Amino acid sequence: MNSLNFLPSNAYSTNHKQGNITEKEKIKCPFAINFSYVKKKPGVAMSSLHVKITKVNTLHTCTLSSASHRVALRKSGQLVKLDLNHMQTVMELLREKPHTASRELRPLLVKCT
Repeated sequence: MNSLNFLPSNAYSTNHKQGNITEKEKIKCPFAINFSYVKKKPGVAMSSLHVKITKVNTLHTCTLSSASHRVALRKSGQLVKLDLNHMQTVMELLREKPHTASRELRPLLVKCT
């Protein structure tokens, strides 16, 4: 049985063999989603396999600290550092041609990330 705790396993101190405790264990938050894989297939990524939810505890006793919030934003893709040089190029293009089509802007904006 596996558990999905929504705290990154390597973001804080986590080596149970050495006796270190995780951040989740420090704050004693009971939130967990336990699951088991329906069929394990060799050569298939674990993230694409079907799972069966076996137990859910949605109770949160912890508050989201700023460090945990930053980690959550980064893992969800919402915290992205932009390349300001590419962004400056896009801004100059928009100053010269303010009605530039979005299909031309999208590839330039993708290069900014």
